[in-house]
Amino acid sequence: MAIEVYNIMEDLVDQNMKKIVEQIPNVCYCEQCIADITAMALNNLKPRYVSSAKGGVLARVMGTTEVEQINLIREITSAAEKVAARPHHSLDVKVKNNRHITITREEVKE
Repeated sequence: MAIEVYNIMEDLVDQNMKKIVEQIPNVCYCEQCIADITAMALNNLKPRYVSSAKGGVLARVMGTTEVEQINLIREITSAAEKVAARPHHSLDVKVKNNRHITITREEVKE
């Protein structure tokens, strides 16, 4: 039986994503943008690996240090701002009230 290794930082990013991202203007909440924000934040955060369910529970109970929490907020914020500035949307998609709407090519030029 193989032992699975898991980065609990993924859970911490997921748990904190919404409350941080909703404070940043022009961030899209589509699946692609959230995945991009998550990947960018995780790539810049120190991973916290556990090798058992017990280790995961213990790590969650112990929580994060103040420095880790600050780093988590900083990296999610930074990633969200970068994705908001350059989302991976096609030209015929625009964000309005945090939702994608289709627009014409002429409207894109505005």
